[in-house]
Amino acid sequence: RADELIAQGKADRARVLLRPYTGERHHPLVWFSAYQRLYALQDETILPRLIATAASGHQPSFDLIRPELERINPATLPADLIYPLAQRAARQQHYPVVLTLTRGFAQHHPDHPQLINNYLLAARALAKTGHAERAQQLLTQMLSRFAHHEKVAQIRATLNLLQQQG
Repeated sequence: RADELIAQGKADRARVLLRPYTGERHHPLVWFSAYQRLYALQDETILPRLIATAASGHQPSFDLIRPELERINPATLPADLIYPLAQRAARQQHYPVVLTLTRGFAQHHPDHPQLINNYLLAARALAKTGHAERAQQLLTQMLSRFAHHEKVAQIRATLNLLQQQG
C-alpha cells in the first residue's frame, strides 16, 4: 500500500502508513522494507536505528545509509558504533566513509578503547586513497602518543609497510 501511495505522489500518507512499522517495537532486521521505504521518503527519524543496525552487521542497513555516513558529522554518533561501521566500510573499500567516521575521534572520545583501532583504519584508508604521507604522519603521531599501548607493534608494522611502499 505504501508503494502505491508513493507512486501516486502521496508521500505524507505513505509516511503515516509506514511509521508504525518503524517504531521501537519493530526492529529494522525484521521490518527492513518499511524502514527502507520510510528512509527513501527522507524521514531522518529512523536514521539512528538504521545506524545501530548497520553497526551490528546488517548489510542492507549499511548499504542504505552509506551515502549518509560519508557526510555525517561523526561527533553526532555514539562512540561505540564508529569502529564497527568504519570496519565494515573498510572491508568494502568505502574509504571516504572510513575517513568521515574516524575524523576527530580522539578529540571527541580521547579515552575510548577503540581509539587506536579507529586510527589504524583511518591510516589505512588514507594510504588507499593516495595519502600515504598523511597516513605515515598519523601513525607516527600514534607511536609517540601511545608508545606503551598493546597495539604499538601493529602501528609500527603498518607504518613500516607504508614506508616500504613509498
